[in-house]
Amino acid sequence: MVRSRDGRDGIKLRGDVYYENFSVNGRQFRGSLKTGDRDIAKTLVAAKRAAALLGVATGKKPEITVAAAVIRHWNEYAQHWRTAYQAQIHNRTLVDELGANTLLSNLDFNRLSAFVAGRRARLENASVNRETGHLRAIVNACDEWGYNVPKLPWRSSRGPNLWLDEPENRQTIVSEDTEEALLAALREDFRPVARFAIVSGVRRENALALRWTQIDWQAETITFRTKSKKPGGKLHVIALTERLKAILSRERGNHPEFVFTYVCRHTVPSPDPERRRRRGERYPMTLDGQNFRRDWVRARQAVGLPELRFHDLRHTAGTRITRQRGIKAAQKLLGHADLRTTERYAAFELGDLREAMEAVDRTAQILHKGFIAPAKKQGGTNG
Repeated sequence: MVRSRDGRDGIKLRGDVYYENFSVNGRQFRGSLKTGDRDIAKTLVAAKRAAALLGVATGKKPEITVAAAVIRHWNEYAQHWRTAYQAQIHNRTLVDELGANTLLSNLDFNRLSAFVAGRRARLENASVNRETGHLRAIVNACDEWGYNVPKLPWRSSRGPNLWLDEPENRQTIVSEDTEEALLAALREDFRPVARFAIVSGVRRENALALRWTQIDWQAETITFRTKSKKPGGKLHVIALTERLKAILSRERGNHPEFVFTYVCRHTVPSPDPERRRRRGERYPMTLDGQNFRRDWVRARQAVGLPELRFHDLRHTAGTRITRQRGIKAAQKLLGHADLRTTERYAAFELGDLREAMEAVDRTAQILHKGFIAPAKKQGGTNG
């Protein structure tokens, strides 16, 4: 028997947050739904109620759909992450590709292998793995909540699994000439964020999500919240140099909140206001990374660097400042707590290594001149 103390919806508004307030077969459901959106609250309660009823009727673990799982995971976990906006993009992909009403328990290996193969045709392996990893987090959370979830070989060294091979850790340092060619190959509205990343050395998510409120023009600083084990990340402050001022000043007036935006080239109708686009208007790059990703792939191929990642712009900034002011300056710019991390980012290019080795060779030749026997001529001797 199902009873609700707040109409048929089973929800109750307390302040700005909705609470579940219903019972199934004598079992009471009380607690915060952690949302002020009535439609989301109704969806969550409907899913919980249906799952509880199914469990009572069959004695089995309750079921949950992809959409309901995504919403609950968002409300309880993902919205509090530092990369919450990226989680939103993953959530939309999972719902669109797997089906909102698909039961999580029906996502078997064959179904997800097809999903991975389809995404692999459009994205790099590392990007597909991030989407798969996000789905895995949702499935694991639903398992903890007591729902019926599939047992899948997510990542295994033996037998078939859903994890794609990724190239070994590598870094590409962009030269000044290649930088100009790369920027010229990018769309005009995508160039500023790439140029900003090369100068500032910040991560992609920090560059794309930069807001005007983070910039203090008087103190000449930019403040970011970066990766950290601490909740919400840690604060990282860099200097607002004249070159950065010039880059940022050109973006003024394009958007009231976000610094870097793009011009929509095709109208996209959608019932969801956040996904709706009009041709010719500017939108924050954080809300739609697909356009930038496609143009980035095209531009890097045009300059002969098909493996170049946006993160390599960070490596480039670290390497350049190391050459000018040493590794301590690079550590400060990149916000590394451990100097050993900076050493990985500010590695020598092969050309630098060759010059260093040849300099050592020249010194050694001077020191040992007259003490090293000349090399023997090749060829046989008579007698």
